[in-house]
Amino acid sequence: MVFNANPNVTVRMVDMGSELVADDTRDLIAGVPYGQVSDVTLLEEDTVQWTFVDDAQPDNILYRLRDYELERDTMQLVVFTPEREFDGSLRDNVYPLASETAPSFGGPRAIGYALFTTYMLPFQLLALLLLAAMVGVIVLTHRETEKVGAKVGGRRRVSRPLVNVIAAQTGTDVTEDGAPEGSPTAGD
Repeated sequence: MVFNANPNVTVRMVDMGSELVADDTRDLIAGVPYGQVSDVTLLEEDTVQWTFVDDAQPDNILYRLRDYELERDTMQLVVFTPEREFDGSLRDNVYPLASETAPSFGGPRAIGYALFTTYMLPFQLLALLLLAAMVGVIVLTHRETEKVGAKVGGRRRVSRPLVNVIAAQTGTDVTEDGAPEGSPTAGD
């Protein structure tokens, strides 16, 4: 769509096509008077060379918009307006404005928008609630473990000396006085 904001001229938008081909020029939008908006024109995504000409004098080129990229699923509004220079004179200028179009009903983009805007926030809040519940369960079921008894000199403290334990298991007294015959003693 083209909006004409220049009170001095009725504007027409022309696609000049390729610079290498002489006869591929085509009129896209017919004369748009001052303060009016053109009808909607459907165009495919492409890099375009648009030229704005005076509707009364088609050879009078008012502005060239070179290498302008049309993207998929966007709506373009081109505002044709005079712009004041530093010396006080006016020159024609074009301000292209693009906005994303609404996706078609039932299409994958529309369903994705609905899922992520309508249902994603409650889903995330539920996930946050479940995370807090899991942390609470972990805190409530955590039990304090008993510390291992005190160690003396890096060794375990036992209730009976090792000699008494061996004597109880073998049934013989292993102290020096009661050592079996043939076993070495501390004095040998």
